[in-house]
Formats: sequence, C-alpha cells, structure tokens
Amino acid sequence: MKDVPQNPVVIIPGVLFWDSLYDIMKDALAEYLPAQRIAVAPVSFVDWIGFPPSPERSTNRVMKTVDGAVQEMQRKFPGEPVTLVAHSGGGSRWSIFLKNHFREIFTIPGIG
Repeated sequence: MKDVPQNPVVIIPGVLFWDSLYDIMKDALAEYLPAQRIAVAPVSFVDWIGFPPSPERSTNRVMKTVDGAVQEMQRKFPGEPVTLVAHSGGGSRWSIFLKNHFREIFTIPGIG
C-alpha cells in the first residue's frame, strides 16, 4: 500500500447528521494515521436546523463549529496542513469558506 499522508483530518458531517454518526469513519481512518490526528466537527442536529429554524443561522452555526474544529487541529499540529473530509451539504456549506481561506480545494462527487 502506498504511504498515507499523516496530516490532521477534520470530518464534516452532512446536513441533518451529527458528529457521533461519523465515529465509524474516524475509526476506519485511524487504521492509517494516529487517532489523535482525526477529529469529527461537533456539529449537532440543532446546528443544522437552527433555533429558531433559519437557513442563515444554521449555516453560520455549522461554519463556526467546523472552523473551531479546524483551528483546534491547527493548534495541536502547528504548520501542518489540515485535510477536510466533508459529507453532502457539510461540504457545500463549507466550500464557501474554503474558497476564501485555502489554496486548494478538491471535491469528489457523491455516488447515488
């Protein structure tokens, strides 16, 4: 098997999904890099819908939560690039922020 980059990873849940649903993905990635280098952004169901429900509030809340997870990984592993793995709407919302803050964005379309 080809060597796997060891840079930190933040997993971004999809719309209406929450962080604990991605524990299986985190465990699978931990077979290739140390578990402390993998985080799931702590997005909740309430973050997605907002309270009271509002698309603007939910987008801002999700982006703030993911930004916090990325900043935490940057704090733990200074100077290392952070890989973002996003599912569904988590990726589409976060791509807006990425375009303004990072050099490269790669997307892999979903299957289904």
